[in-house]
Amino acid sequence: PLCYGVAASFSRRHMPQVTPLVTASASQVGSTLWLLLPALWTWPTHAVAWSTWAAMGALGIVCSGVAYILFFRIISIAGAAKALTVTFAVPVFALLYGVSLLGENISGAALASASIIIAGIVLATGLWTPKARA
Repeated sequence: PLCYGVAASFSRRHMPQVTPLVTASASQVGSTLWLLLPALWTWPTHAVAWSTWAAMGALGIVCSGVAYILFFRIISIAGAAKALTVTFAVPVFALLYGVSLLGENISGAALASASIIIAGIVLATGLWTPKARA
């Protein structure tokens, strides 16, 4: 969370001329290099199946790569504060995926928490602004 906040604010303030594609690509290459040594250290002793490589490639390119391009595009258009609200919704979607895909039950506490998160997103993005009392 700290890195999301710092990266979003930094890129909006100090790199407004850099396109979202370049920013997203650089962040992915940087994280790959950062994780290279731990990956080599923990490399499995057996051969990795091609389906595993394909799944990792799909997750890395399609999920993370496209998501980062969209994230940095939102930063360039709407600003860092509004772009960061996308990350607030992750627990709400995790709850929805758990219910719809895994058949999990929703507790009252989970619904209350999701409601608080959605209210925070609505307030942070300016979709609703409370009227000041006179």
